[in-house]
Amino acid sequence: DLDPSRPQQLGIRLLPEKTKRNPQILIATQHEKSLQWKGMPPMKDWTAEIIKELRKFTDRPIVIRPHPRSPMMLSQNMDNVVIQKPAQIKNSYDDFDINYDYHCVINHNSGVPILAAIAGTPVITGPSSLAHPVSDTIENIENPSLPMRDDWLVAISHCEWTVDEIAEGIPMKRLEASIMAQLNS
Repeated sequence: DLDPSRPQQLGIRLLPEKTKRNPQILIATQHEKSLQWKGMPPMKDWTAEIIKELRKFTDRPIVIRPHPRSPMMLSQNMDNVVIQKPAQIKNSYDDFDINYDYHCVINHNSGVPILAAIAGTPVITGPSSLAHPVSDTIENIENPSLPMRDDWLVAISHCEWTVDEIAEGIPMKRLEASIMAQLNS
């Protein structure tokens, strides 16, 4: 029961896939204490493993962007790898600068790959990510692409609700209908 006009109602639109991007690969890490990271290895180990896997297929420069509230140090210096320091956007409570103009954005399952894919940048994610349906693979890192994203955007736009919609109980009604359908099947 997806409304195809939902992205438009929320003011979200897909940008065309970027054909000219910076040559760097962005690895966006997550907060290790987030439930999205539960059961995963320490962030520095996961990041080192991703870099090791990438180096099998590319020598592109890599930028590591730690979660703003979860700084990270690599256990060793790596060639052609830099760590970026997120900067808080002035006069904001919790907004940080981020640029999606990379060759590809890699992230396990936070909001970064969703925003990158909407911005037209190819992504590589873990299977639990909401961006996984539009994710490419590390093996294809030299030529990553985005599949058709229209249906994906409609689906994920049903994960976000406005304050007015929540006050009206719309998300709860959708959940109740879904649960009842599951119970009756």
